[in-house]
Amino acid sequence: MGRVDSWPRLSIPAPPRLRWPTFRRAVFEGIGAYPVGMSATYVTSLILIALAALCLRILVPGLPLRARAKRLWIAEVVLVASGVIGLLFHCLAMFFRDLVDVVPWTAGAVTQIREVGATSSLIWYIVPSVMVVVGVRRLHPAGVLLISVALVGVGVSMYDGGPLDVHLAWIAALVAAISGVASALVLPPESLGRRRSVASTG
Repeated sequence: MGRVDSWPRLSIPAPPRLRWPTFRRAVFEGIGAYPVGMSATYVTSLILIALAALCLRILVPGLPLRARAKRLWIAEVVLVASGVIGLLFHCLAMFFRDLVDVVPWTAGAVTQIREVGATSSLIWYIVPSVMVVVGVRRLHPAGVLLISVALVGVGVSMYDGGPLDVHLAWIAALVAAISGVASALVLPPESLGRRRSVASTG
């Protein structure tokens, strides 16, 4: 038999660069978007949690809880929305790197977020978390406590080097806490609430 000088090499093409039109494909087919332990089923479950809270808000007559709920000021709504966007960006930078990398002018922030052991990464999580808590501070204390505990749980499980499953469980708890509190303890804008009351009595 002749000596084999070299093994045949397999040519594996590089993955395509993600662009916004391929967002759905990246999320549901996993083109380099998920780390080990993350799945499309998990992402779908987060979406379903938020949708379930919205459906309960629409379908259950007792929601929001009028005796406990409050109407947020515009500044508070902006603060909460900005904080949630910041948390979402932090999550995308950690778990959906191929998607975030195509967003212009975010390279520096994404690099800092991914350096989990650095103070800058912690700041990128703490700032939007504080914005959310400050924005909902006038709501019922139980709602504020629920969101605060979930935010602490997500942060601790992310930066203590623990199991990924624990961190994912806390993320689901945070989504449930924010959507649940918004459904049960936040009154609609005054003009919308007035239209609803007129429609129900008319």
